[in-house]
Amino acid sequence: MHILSVNFPEIGKTLVMNRFVFIIVLFFATSGRILSAQNLLPNPGFEAYDSSIVSTGGWHFQPKSWKNVSGGRYPPYIRNESRFNGLYAKLQILNEYKSASGRACMLMYLYTDGLSRDFLSTHLAEPLVKGNSYHIEFDIRYCPEQSSYALDRIGILLSAKETMLMNFSQHGVSASTLATGLLSEVVDTLWHHVSLNYRAWGGEQYLTIGNFSPENAMQKKKVNPYNRPGVVSCYAFDNISIMNAETDSLVKYYKRVYDGDTPKTSAIAPDQTLFEAGKIYRFGNLLFDKARPCPANSSTQIVNIVCQYLLSNENERILIVGHTDSDSDEIDNMKLSRQRAVCIADLLESCGIPRNRIITVGLSEDFPLVANVSDDAKAQNRRVEILFLK
Repeated sequence: MHILSVNFPEIGKTLVMNRFVFIIVLFFATSGRILSAQNLLPNPGFEAYDSSIVSTGGWHFQPKSWKNVSGGRYPPYIRNESRFNGLYAKLQILNEYKSASGRACMLMYLYTDGLSRDFLSTHLAEPLVKGNSYHIEFDIRYCPEQSSYALDRIGILLSAKETMLMNFSQHGVSASTLATGLLSEVVDTLWHHVSLNYRAWGGEQYLTIGNFSPENAMQKKKVNPYNRPGVVSCYAFDNISIMNAETDSLVKYYKRVYDGDTPKTSAIAPDQTLFEAGKIYRFGNLLFDKARPCPANSSTQIVNIVCQYLLSNENERILIVGHTDSDSDEIDNMKLSRQRAVCIADLLESCGIPRNRIITVGLSEDFPLVANVSDDAKAQNRRVEILFLK
C-alpha cells in the first residue's frame, strides 16, 4: 500500500517516497467540474446517494460507492445521531457547506482529540497498471464551523486490498510509505484544488483519503472562530478523481475533435478501406439495447473492416469510446459506456489486434449525437465510436 501526503501550499514541491517521486501542486482557485469520463473513481462528487435520514443537525446521506473505513469510538460529526450503514462522514446537500461544484460534498473529521478519524474509501473501476502515470485531484475546504484546529497534512492511500483503520493506529500502514515534507495549512474557507501525480506499483484497487500521520508527526494550528471545544479538525472534500494520464489527454483530444467545426462523427461505410487520423468514426450498424454492453445484432462486418485496416497498418493505435442514452444515473451510465467500449475492443483483439494498440474509455451520456427526446433518438446515442490516433 502506498500513501501520498499532500503539501499545503508550496507550489511544485517534490516529495520522494521510496523509489517514486510525487509532484504536489496546490492551485488557489475554485475548481470547476472534473470531466469524469476517464475518472477511475465512481461518484467523484458524491452526487449519487442511496438513502437519507433526517436528524438533528441536517440531512445525512450514504453516497454510492463510498464508505468510512474507520471504526472510531463515536460517529464523528453526527454523534448521538443515527448511524447509517456504518458511514460516519456526513454528506451535505444544499446547506451552509457549499460544494465546490454540483450539489454535494463530503465532510470528514481528520482529527478528533486524538481518538477518532474519518477515512473515506472507494473501489477503483479497474486496477492501476504497473509503471503507468496517474493524475490524482480533489477539492478541499477547511470547515471552521466544525473545527477548532487546522492540520498540516492530508494523505491518500492506494492499496490492492481494502484497508480498515479501526481507532486509527499505524497497524497495517508502513511508516516507510509515508511521504514527508514541511507542510503549511489551508485555513481559509475557500475551496482549494489539489493536483498530484502518481506512478503505479501495479494492482492498486482501492483509494482511501484521510489523515494517516501519527500524533507526533502532524502539526496543528488553532483556528477557532466559533469557539468550538476540544481539538477537532474537519475538512470538506469534493470532486475526487484518479485518471490515467495518457487516457486523460486522449479524452481531451477527443473532446476537441468532437467540438470542432467538422461533422462530429462519420459512419463507417461497408466498403471503407482508409481511415483518417484525428477523425471520429462510429459503428453505425451496431445496435445496443438499453442497459446492454454488447451489440444486440450479430453483424460484425464493420468491426472486421476496422480490424483489416489495423492489421495492415501496424503502427496505428485507436481510442474506442462508448456512449449511453440519458436513461439511468450517471454512475451506471459511466460503467455501461466503458463496458460497450471494452466489448468492441474484445472483438478487435479476437481478430488479431494487440490490446496495447487499443485504448478504451466511456463517456456516459455526455456526448449525445441527438437530443434524448424519443426512443429512436436514444437508440442513436447508444453507440460506440473509434478515433484513429496520429
